[in-house]
Amino acid sequence: MSNLPPKNTCSICAELRDLSLHLHELAAFCDYFENRRVTYVRKKGALIPDQEARTSVIAGWLRLASQIERVDFIHTSFKKLISIVSQSMSSYGLMPNTIH
Repeated sequence: MSNLPPKNTCSICAELRDLSLHLHELAAFCDYFENRRVTYVRKKGALIPDQEARTSVIAGWLRLASQIERVDFIHTSFKKLISIVSQSMSSYGLMPNTIH
């Protein structure tokens, strides 16, 4: 990703740093945080431990995202991904914004 803002940006956007830099900083924060939390699935009305969510894994994905210049995706797959991310955020006690 380029560190230069596009030519036709407003004064606020022109002052912001490139998104790839912020993604890399978030990755470093997630590595430092080193949080682990067991995620659960509901089966027959009971919550059963499923897997472990770790911020170090999130850090790896953010670091990868900071190096990507273009992403093409299918809308239905994106909605499924958002659902998974929302569930993960809920397991940490965070309330994600609703995406329509």
